[in-house]
Amino acid sequence: AGHTISLGVFGDGPLGESAVRLNAMGAEVVNKWLTGAEIADALARYHVAVLPYIEASQSGVAATAFGANLPVVATPVGGLSEQVADGKTGIIASDVSAPALAAAVERLLGDPEFYSGVVHSIRRASRHFSIDFFATDCVSKACLGVAAREAK
Repeated sequence: AGHTISLGVFGDGPLGESAVRLNAMGAEVVNKWLTGAEIADALARYHVAVLPYIEASQSGVAATAFGANLPVVATPVGGLSEQVADGKTGIIASDVSAPALAAAVERLLGDPEFYSGVVHSIRRASRHFSIDFFATDCVSKACLGVAAREAK
């Protein structure tokens, strides 16, 4: 679509034939198990996390990206459709194909106002996933339960 992009591929696993294409595109490739600090550093350098999975995954990449206020573009496999709120915290591609993934990235990055709205939505939602929110919510509900039992 004429956009200039920087591509990074991170994590341990076989790249196969993709290694040659990634190199030709000038992609940053870190093909190893990453520490938490390395993951945080990688997420800080990009504007979107793209999860091009072709099958279900137990990956925590979407949650980690949201923790870095980073929108996620993902294929509709496994629980990714449940983790990514389409149009709110990222985009779910229409299917598991390169053209569908490219269209989803374009939908997110092609409109700067839409992109900013998604980032803002992630920031608003992130407070609901913090340990402080969780602890406060648990204590509040426990106190309400005690008060309800005492009122009987």
